[in-house]
Amino acid sequence: MSTVGPSHGGFNASSRRWLLFSSNENWVVPAGTDERRFAVFDVADQWKEDHQRFADLYAELANGGREALLADLLSVALDAPEAPNLRVIPKTKALLEQKVRSLDPITAWWLGRLIDGSQTHRAAGWRHKVSNQTLFNDYLRTVEKAWRAPPRGRNRVRHTASPPGAQRRERALDGRRRSL
Repeated sequence: MSTVGPSHGGFNASSRRWLLFSSNENWVVPAGTDERRFAVFDVADQWKEDHQRFADLYAELANGGREALLADLLSVALDAPEAPNLRVIPKTKALLEQKVRSLDPITAWWLGRLIDGSQTHRAAGWRHKVSNQTLFNDYLRTVEKAWRAPPRGRNRVRHTASPPGAQRRERALDGRRRSL
């Protein structure tokens, strides 16, 4: 099947591509809160740099392992009540981590506040009332700090746009700050 191209309501994609990739980065896929496209798994550290294990695995595959795996997969009764539903993406801890890393700045800030148990970074606990301006200032402080932080990991693209609600400031030659 290979019908790929624009259509009236968006993009017509009858072609189905299955991709598998691995990464050492913390943020791998743009997983939304209702993610249904990506299955994300963490590999246990015990297999890291275990070259002998992988050599043994490749040797097994080369000596009838592929055929045995295919026979095992073909013997699974997918219509049985206890069979896994292959159309449902597994809800793994790794997928949840990708969802959190993909949150928009406002939602990520609010999640941080909920996890910390206070509406602002300076508050010791949850207060009955907090002004909108105090919340907004705390949000700006958090987002501006995150955008100024150096990118982590290899191959990171540095964002040049300002975060939502923040003003970009630049230092003029005379040392004064000015808003852009």
